[in-house]
Parts: sequence; C-alpha cells; structure tokens
Amino acid sequence: MNNKLMEVMVFGSYKAVCNFIGEDVKTGCSKISQIAEWNRWFKFNKEGNKFIILEVYEQPMIKKSINGIYSEYVKSLVLDLLEKELDTGKNRVVITGNRLLYALNMVNESYIEHKYNYKELSSLLDIKEDYVNDFYFTTNGKLVSTLRSSLKSLMNSKLIQYNILMVLNTDDGNIEPTVNQRDIILTLEKEALNSFMCNTYTDILRKGFYDKYMEKVRQLLRMEEELIGVNSWYYCYDIVFINALRKERKSLYKLLELDRKGKREELNTLLVNNYKESYNDRQIKVKGKDAIIWESLSKWDELRLKDDYVSNGSMLVDYTIKR
Repeated sequence: MNNKLMEVMVFGSYKAVCNFIGEDVKTGCSKISQIAEWNRWFKFNKEGNKFIILEVYEQPMIKKSINGIYSEYVKSLVLDLLEKELDTGKNRVVITGNRLLYALNMVNESYIEHKYNYKELSSLLDIKEDYVNDFYFTTNGKLVSTLRSSLKSLMNSKLIQYNILMVLNTDDGNIEPTVNQRDIILTLEKEALNSFMCNTYTDILRKGFYDKYMEKVRQLLRMEEELIGVNSWYYCYDIVFINALRKERKSLYKLLELDRKGKREELNTLLVNNYKESYNDRQIKVKGKDAIIWESLSKWDELRLKDDYVSNGSMLVDYTIKR
C-alpha cells in the first residue's frame, strides 16, 4: 500500500483512493471487502462520495473476521436508527427481532412472512420443504448472533442498554406482564416443549412442530385463570439510550443520507454473498467426511449432498434476504 497516504487528505471518490494507493478499482462484494480491508491500514470518514483520511496506522490493525465486519455495519446502523427515534423525542425503542433485522436491511419482508410457514414458501419456490427448514435453521442463528453480539458490544461501550422484553397481546392491547404472569408463561412454554420431547424452541422449528406447538401453548393458556384476556405473547428487543451520550454517539456513528443508503446496501450484499458461499461450504464439508461415517449420515447431511442443494439455497437467499 502507498506509504505516502497522510492524515487530512481528501479524495473525491473511491476510484481516486484506489489510484493513489495503487489498488485495482473493484465492484460489488469485492469492493466492499476492499474498503473493509482499508480500515486495517487507515482510519477514514465518508461524506457522500468523498473519503477523508483521519489517521494512518504505523502497523495494520488485526484483520477482523467476517462476523466482526458485520458487527461494525450493524452497530453503525443501529445507532443511526436510534438517533432518528431520539429526534422524535423518544429515548427507547421496543421492536421485535424480525422487524429490527428488516429495519437494518438484513432481511426482506419474505423472510418474516414465511419464517413460520415453510410449506407456503416451498410451494412458491417449487422446492421441498426440507430445504426451507434447513435454510431457516442455519440462517436465523447467524442473523440473531450477529444482531445480539452487536447490541452487546454497544452496551459494553455504554452507548445503549438493552434486554429481551416479553409483551402480552391482550383484549385491552399490548402490555408488559407482571412477574407472576411471566413466570406462568415461561412454565407453559417449557411444558409445551417437553410434550414434544424437545429441549429448545429451535428444536420445535427444526422438527416441523411449530403449528402443533403453538396449539399446545394456546391449550395450556386457556387453563390459566391469571392469564384470562391474554391472547398471545411475543418477545422484543427493548433498547434504551441516554440523551447525555447523544453527542458522543453522533460523532461516532451519525450517517449522512448517502452513507446510510450505502451502508445498508453494503451490509445486505455481504450477507447475501456470505450465506450463498455457506451453502457450498456445507456441501463440501459433508462430502469430505470419512467413508465410515457415510453409513450414519443425518437427514440434513443427506440433504446437503443433493445436486440441487446449493442452487436451492441460493434461490432462498435471494428470495428472503436480498433487498
């Protein structure tokens, strides 16, 4: 990399930076990865198309994993989202995980619409339901992990406070439960899990028991006097931020409209490409297993050996993630 790069230099475009430091001009995901790599060598700020060099490091920073790169995008977009809420006089956001993923450009509406309706999505795309099950099982865990690790990082930096909030849907509207109501509901959920011989909610989804599980939960719900009038419940991220820290957050993460659009598009492109590559990686991993193991392959390993596994996965990613 060109060692003549100095602080306070201003470049009018991405292409101008490439020309100065002697790198090829790239497009798409390659461009995104290239700019992420620049962060190891120098600190910069973007204002529209401009690149303003803030600091040039003597030694390159430790290379971040793909999850670390995701996290930087997500943290920036989360704080930007919260700042817009603060402009309306609110200092708290309560939002479901699916809606937060959508707001950050990490999924599209189809992802949310079909998350609990595998059969409909398999019919729409003309693929077996097992492919849809495998997609949500592998992808949702990655999305939730990226989101929560980013929120945890922001909380550790004392920029936000967040927790998982249970919300009751009642005849009188949406309310937070009492401590006793919450304990009863958690007990009902555990009882419903046990009735299907499942240890986690993820197991319910993986085994295709969602509809039966919800019916069991509703059945147990009707038996509880303290929950009369409660129709259902769901979980949200409850994110709180403090006015006193607004200046610091703005200086770090406030985005111009052009940068906001760019970061949202870059994050979505990274996710789409990485999740498509993951399909190929999973298939290669199964094919590389020792011959002695092949006699005891799981249902999902067998699925990953099929010729259309990678192509079906790519189609699912485009349909539910790509924006």
